[in-house]
Amino acid sequence: MSIGRRAYDILRGHVNQEWERLQGLDAFAGQGSTAAAAAPDMEPTEPTPRPTPKVDPHLRATAVLGVSVGTPFNEIREAFLRLEKRSDPENFPENSPERARAREIQKEIRWAYGVLTENVDPTEKRFGSLEID
Repeated sequence: MSIGRRAYDILRGHVNQEWERLQGLDAFAGQGSTAAAAAPDMEPTEPTPRPTPKVDPHLRATAVLGVSVGTPFNEIREAFLRLEKRSDPENFPENSPERARAREIQKEIRWAYGVLTENVDPTEKRFGSLEID
């Protein structure tokens, strides 16, 4: 197996793992598909709309980035950069399903980062991650 193919397979695995994790969060929050599976011997019926529970965007954002509530900005930024790098669509062939999933994951990651950093001081955002000796 070539090195390029192996790298592609590893990246595809990471994107698939993040995709499944985000889909699980959607289902947990009640935002996933509401279609109920019918028994094979029964006629399919119209799915009854379920009320979607309101989920706090901050809680959802912390789950997307994999951080806890009250995490400092530096750790939020590290989690964002790590996930952003793992799900870079440029690592996948043009028009592939993995590339489309990677784009969706990046949208979700960027949304979560925006939600968690909306109240952070701009000075902290700009200089908070610098290490000065």
